[in-house]
Amino acid sequence: MVELTDILLDAWSMTSITERMPGRPEVAPWLRGIAEELPQTAIAWRAELDLFRDHAISERALKAVFTAHRIRAHESLTTNSFRVVDFLKQAVKSNAGIHDTRVVVRRPRDVTILTVGELIKDSGILNTDPTLILPASFGGLDKGLLSSDAIHSPLKPDEPDFQSLDVADKSGYESREDARPRLRLLIKRTEEGWKPLPLPGGEPIPADLNLEPVYETPKAIFNAIERSQLRVRLVHPLELDEEETAVRSLVLLAPVGSKLKPEKQTLDEHVGYVEAEARRIEKRCGLDDPIRAALLFAAMWHDEGKKADVWQHFIGRTTNEPLLGKAATTRDPKSLRGYRHEFGSLLRIHHPERHSTDCELPVDAEIRDLALHLIATHHGFSRPHFNNVFDRDFRTEDRETLHTEVIRRFARLQRKYGWWQLAWLENLLRCADALASADPDADDTADGDGGET
Repeated sequence: MVELTDILLDAWSMTSITERMPGRPEVAPWLRGIAEELPQTAIAWRAELDLFRDHAISERALKAVFTAHRIRAHESLTTNSFRVVDFLKQAVKSNAGIHDTRVVVRRPRDVTILTVGELIKDSGILNTDPTLILPASFGGLDKGLLSSDAIHSPLKPDEPDFQSLDVADKSGYESREDARPRLRLLIKRTEEGWKPLPLPGGEPIPADLNLEPVYETPKAIFNAIERSQLRVRLVHPLELDEEETAVRSLVLLAPVGSKLKPEKQTLDEHVGYVEAEARRIEKRCGLDDPIRAALLFAAMWHDEGKKADVWQHFIGRTTNEPLLGKAATTRDPKSLRGYRHEFGSLLRIHHPERHSTDCELPVDAEIRDLALHLIATHHGFSRPHFNNVFDRDFRTEDRETLHTEVIRRFARLQRKYGWWQLAWLENLLRCADALASADPDADDTADGDGGET
């Protein structure tokens, strides 16, 4: 076993720092030991990499794609990492063109773009139990087993001999039996208008989506899709015109959530749902104060930051509508300019006199500390900080003072509750929020105000 220290645990707990960080190695050797169990790599095949072959794309953008349309167990195989290196070496021997093929290595905090040649030369990254994502056209499977003899020549999706190993969107793998399978497609601007197209190497567009051949705008396509129990999870531009406007984009679609709760919720409705789920959770878990009181307070006030004009604009609220808490579609996340509604909630709770918030902080310091921390972390940030504390409704001094306290509070509570219990407590509110959102795949980008298009 590898020695475990407080310093390592502190470094791993700062999960809102997603970049590589000195003194924070991959956790796999500490989970499994290093004496007998060899490192393993999961391998998946994705059509997105064939699309990106001729287009530059950032690692951050790829991370957003694979977060919104995650690798599921049915589309990957796992083997010892040294076997993966041997497989790639044999592939290059059989077909020299494979050497420069771009692949992606995904780990819990990041994705890395490499060529096959670079991965063979320095394969250490495969010792961290990652997922290796290959282009759908890459080949390498023979009757379900990894085989370099089954490697395909590098083909583009529009070539006649193109064969795909992408099974990401096959039916039968959704968390609800009555849900439509998720789907990826392309939208392309032509002289006739905007066309919805199947993803080469992916699943064909189902006939029961009843999509027209051409639409006037991308919005019209999205509206048609959403009538068929699918919602737009992410839109990523693939080609831009001279004016830097997207003319071809990858669209990631997910099944809508439970019919028990609507996709579009007013802010009051959504907060009410979260409060109800929080009460159900605290009763089932048998929570006592201060945890119980902190959870219920946090559930009531966690989304106060969604009242900000910038967030309401992002979610698509019109002038005559009440404040929105959830919506099936949103605007471009860049319109938020980095605004995080969790931090906005903390600002409004601390300055109720300025923003018509009738919130009174808990008198008990223990309840107050935990409640504010649950609000700050309910989308995975604030461990230990926020990357951006933009909020045009507050002065810079107010924002910076509060942000300093956010960091100190995290350290304080981690000392009090420990690394594991604090993470568990944070997930009480996160689970209530996910259940209230009717989103079985809820994650840190579910609101869109942290993703990239």
